[in-house]
Amino acid sequence: MATKLEIWKQALVHLEKAAITTLTDDVEATYVFANAWGGAVEEAFNSGDWNFAKASIALSPNAAATPALGWAHAFDYPQGWLRTLVVSDTSDFATFHDYADEGGRLHAQTPALYLRFISDVNAADDKVVTWPTMFWRYVALKLAFDTCGKLTSGDTLEEKLRQRMERALVQAKNIDARNENNKLIEPGSWLRARRSSGVGGRHDGGATLVGGQISFGEGESDAARFSPGLFGQWRRDRRGSAVAPRPRAHAVRLGAELEHLAACRRLDDAAARPRAHCRHRSR
Repeated sequence: MATKLEIWKQALVHLEKAAITTLTDDVEATYVFANAWGGAVEEAFNSGDWNFAKASIALSPNAAATPALGWAHAFDYPQGWLRTLVVSDTSDFATFHDYADEGGRLHAQTPALYLRFISDVNAADDKVVTWPTMFWRYVALKLAFDTCGKLTSGDTLEEKLRQRMERALVQAKNIDARNENNKLIEPGSWLRARRSSGVGGRHDGGATLVGGQISFGEGESDAARFSPGLFGQWRRDRRGSAVAPRPRAHAVRLGAELEHLAACRRLDDAAARPRAHCRHRSR
């Protein structure tokens, strides 16, 4: 656990500046930090699907609000809302697509919505002690990076801070993801189509079990989640979405799916190529 003062002290360490003893010390750093703190914290909360910052709520329509064109009901966002993770018409947050985000409200045909979101409740100064260790360390680097130009004159230090901050964010997401339950990733549309046509592979419609923070509806659009299929999801993970290291058994299952996908594509390529016919000249 950390306090706001300890985070500021850590930021000064990154900036290679002298330490402070209170948040109101009469030095330039405290004034600069005070101005940058709110924005740095809000951006940090928006940078990941942090488990400690998640909240869920059942929404009722706002009878005084006019729904967007084509929709029957309008819903206000709750107090403390920063970013939407999942919208559903059931309390178990089943996949749901029949809604719109327009004009600062949600709109739907159903008279009730369930919202899971990133809340700013734990962003308050008196809630800093609830922040996970790797998260507050990331915030300290974020604060140092945001104020580096004002408190120092070294471009080299700013670049070093940027790299450290990016690594700290990845590490914080990895640690946070390990606290989640395992998720089932349904086969993508391409793989489902091949199975339904009877071309190779499993026909049980099973999903792939993985660990980490991959979850339905959280932090990605429908197109990003389902269009590229499993291979697309894997590629996004490899590009740095900070998914937690998977247990070996889960990795093996994911590897098997990818090998099957590659084999199916090779079969398609082979079928698409014209066959060469041997011609024998008679002598």
